[in-house]
Formats: sequence, C-alpha cells, structure tokens
Amino acid sequence: MKHKACFLKEVVEFLNVESGGNFIDATCGTGSHSEEIWKNLKGKGELLLMDIDDLSIKEVAHKFHDRGVYIVKGNYAKMDKFVKRIGWNKVSGILFDFGIGLHQIEDRTRGFSFKYDSPLDMRYSKQNPVRAEDVINTFKEEEIERILREFGEERFSRKIAKEIVKSRPIRRTSELVDLILRVKRRKGKIHPATKVFQALRIFVNRELENVKEGIRVAFDILKKAGRIVTVTYHSLEDRIVKDYFKGLEKEKRAVLITKKIKPSISEIQRNKNCRSAKLRVIEKL
Repeated sequence: MKHKACFLKEVVEFLNVESGGNFIDATCGTGSHSEEIWKNLKGKGELLLMDIDDLSIKEVAHKFHDRGVYIVKGNYAKMDKFVKRIGWNKVSGILFDFGIGLHQIEDRTRGFSFKYDSPLDMRYSKQNPVRAEDVINTFKEEEIERILREFGEERFSRKIAKEIVKSRPIRRTSELVDLILRVKRRKGKIHPATKVFQALRIFVNRELENVKEGIRVAFDILKKAGRIVTVTYHSLEDRIVKDYFKGLEKEKRAVLITKKIKPSISEIQRNKNCRSAKLRVIEKL
C-alpha cells in the first residue's frame, strides 16, 4: 500500500514554491510532498530532502536519482549543518510533516504497529541505541508511567506500567497488546494500545525534543519572507509548534500566514490518516 501525504496541494501553495528558490523537505518520507515541490520549481531551483529513516532515504534516492536533488540521511534538528555543507546561506522555505509513514507502520520488523506481532523496536534509525524493548524491560515502573502519561496522555498509565513490570520480560508487540487489554477494555474505534504505542515511539525517538529544536533551527536559517510549513498529527507536537510560532509573532519576528488548517471531508475520505492532521504556516519578517 502506497503512503498518501496530507495537504499535498496546500503545502506547495503555502510554502510559496517558485522557480529559483531553495527548499527543504525536512521529513521527506517516501517523497510525496517532495515530488510536488520539485514540480513547481520547474528545474530552476534547489531542493534538499532529509529523513532519519533508512528506508525513506533509499526510496527517495531511487525516485530522484537523476534530478540533481540533495538527499541527506540525518536528523532535521541538525539541518543547519547540512545546509552549510552543501553551500547554502539562507533558505526560501522548509516543510515538516511530523507523521509516521505507512511504510514504517507496515514494516513487521520494526514494531510500530499493534496490528502485527513484531519485535518491540520502534526506532526510526538503527543508530539509535534505545529500543522500545529496552524501555519496557529495564526502566523503573515510575519512569514507564511517566512516559505513558506525558507522551501518550494515557489515562491508565499507572495500571499499565504496573502490569508491564509484573509481566516482564516482554519482547513482542503482541505481548504488550495482550497486557494492555487486561487493563483497558476496548471502547469505540480507538484501539486500547494506541496511546501506549504512541508514547513509546515518541520517547524512543526523542520526537518532541527534535520538533522543538528542528523548528528553531529552521527559523534561524530561513530567508526574510521565507516560510515554514508544519503538518502535525497529535496535540503534543502541535502545541510545541503553535506556541513557538505565536512567540515569534509576539516578538514581531514573523507573521502567521493562516490559522491552523484541518483537512477537508473529501481528503479524509480519501486518506483516513489525515483526520487528525493540522497545517500551520509562518513567514519570517
């Protein structure tokens, strides 16, 4: 199944993509947004694609192999170093799509999904020394509870943490799901394991720290009148973006181009993964 990007047209429109500019897709994934940006550059601009995920980089390297696009495997929180390396000074526009890719969710070796029986890994990069399995099996109950509460906003964090410690060792996603179901009953459409898996993934990959540092670094390397476009999928990362953008506007360093945008009904019907997505845009003064 092919990954479908959210806000495909809106991203290009709000990034103000035009020939002659230089742009960064800081979370390129399999390159859906990158493809649209490149089309609108019409061969007369420059594009840097970044991702920390090995499979994503392999995919875009194949897709863009003959187009003169810069492709870097690395953390977007350090994009200023990569920009300097390729000889850019300032940047016309930067995109962050903070969602997890379908190719990552469907990979049964990585443990991102509770739908499959997989090793409890959850790392975007194999260079990351911390796996979800390490957290589950070695962290203290109080620390696991904090992770589930802060990064998953899980109401049953205390009970689940206690059950995790009691059930150790836990090596597989199916084992984790089974113990969660002993604590939480399924109600409605949301699976009881959703928030636990989110919390572990965010913690293992330091997602919120990277969001904070990434948008700060992005603003520093942005040209005047350059734009940052973000697509968020849960309240924790969206709150970080919203507060930072509001702070820049209050300091008169930037202007919000639009209030947050939610996907249309038709887009959600085409791609249910967009239902929680929010798009925000800021322009540097």
